[in-house]
Amino acid sequence: MATDAPTLLSQANCYACYAASSFDLRLMRLALLVGIVNGNTSMATDPKSLLASAQCFACYAANPYMLELIEMGLLVQILQNGSAGGGGGGVTCGNYAGGQPNFTPASGCGNAIDTSNGNIWWYYNGAWH
Repeated sequence: MATDAPTLLSQANCYACYAASSFDLRLMRLALLVGIVNGNTSMATDPKSLLASAQCFACYAANPYMLELIEMGLLVQILQNGSAGGGGGGVTCGNYAGGQPNFTPASGCGNAIDTSNGNIWWYYNGAWH
């Protein structure tokens, strides 16, 4: 996946044309972050759909820092867990009582740490190892 600035800007042109302000871009970003945290890899990512799914955050616009705080909370969840419900390729911590984790990562691969004994599990090829 290309992460250089020219490629990223060319992919983002449709968002810039659709967004009326940086506030709209922030709402779209929050919608994407919520999708990542929830492991929703099939969500619609067009600007109109993202804005529609992020309207629940619009009421926090009165305080300019509230949306930034919400974004920070989502980023912390992504860093700590990969995604809710079993890791979207990140690390999920949980008490698995010495057994293998009781979930399947949304991305088909991920890591889990058993907090009862410190064992580290790796999920790939359809199984925990």
